[in-house]
Amino acid sequence: MYPAQTPPRCDCWRWAPLGDPLELELRGYRLSIRRNEASRVAIAN
Repeated sequence: MYPAQTPPRCDCWRWAPLGDPLELELRGYRLSIRRNEASRVAIAN
């Protein structure tokens, strides 16, 4: 990683009343994914 870069931030914006799907924002994009797909996401620092 270059010194001028900042690590990406991931925010959870919305989720359906029954919990599926979730809407995430990552690097300016909003993604709608199901909860079982979200469980496969690995975040490392």
